Amino acid sequence: METDQQVARRCILYLASFPTAIFFLAAYSESLFLLTTVAALYYARQRRWLAAGAWAFFAPLARLQGAILPVMLGFEVWRARRGAQFPTVQAVIGLALSVLGVVTFPMYIWLFLRKMPWELLNVLSSRFRGSFTLPGLAIVEAVKTIFSGEPLMMDYFDLGFTLLFILLTVLIVRRLPAIYGLYSVLMLMAILMKVGEIQPLLSVPRYVLAIFPAFIVLGQAGKNQWANRLILYLSWLGLLYFCGQFVIWGWVA
Repeated sequence: METDQQVARRCILYLASFPTAIFFLAAYSESLFLLTTVAALYYARQRRWLAAGAWAFFAPLARLQGAILPVMLGFEVWRARRGAQFPTVQAVIGLALSVLGVVTFPMYIWLFLRKMPWELLNVLSSRFRGSFTLPGLAIVEAVKTIFSGEPLMMDYFDLGFTLLFILLTVLIVRRLPAIYGLYSVLMLMAILMKVGEIQPLLSVPRYVLAIFPAFIVLGQAGKNQWANRLILYLSWLGLLYFCGQFVIWGWVA
């Protein structure tokens, strides 16, 4: 629907070859979150609102960033509302399901754990030894850390992946349908809302796997033979390195 079959195949290949693709196999939520978000946006583009809402319901349960899915569905419903025989009831139910997914986990915390939902943010902050801030300030802190003279190796990787996906997000906005641009911008902002105490951009190379439209853009660029080789060779080299680091507990993102 969005592109041709060859681009779609390269998109999947590049995603599976990405240096942090190891987390699709590890005990992380990457694969489940990617499944729910891709399915929700796919069915939204197909105007199948009930299916889109059902998948969007599960996205926030896999990861907090899934809370942006109701915005995506609302945007696509708004764009389609003037079409002939618009299924208003189905669209409303789909949107309601997506919103329900956002409030389900906070309600669980409140009803069964007897804690206020915002306490979850305090727990998350303490776990990654950092805090939540305005999107982008973590990049400033990462640059300061690198120029301080005592950076970790991962600080370079974190900043490099961040800048790469900022560039790819710009290309997504320019080349793909609007819903993918909006999704990528909001997802990138959500990822950059936290700053780690030791590593300012902690886990960014893993989180950006969810920005799947970036791999569609790369798939388009891969039509050029040399670009295809460059993307694959660099990805495989990075994947080999990160897999080795993960196995020896040198890095767990």
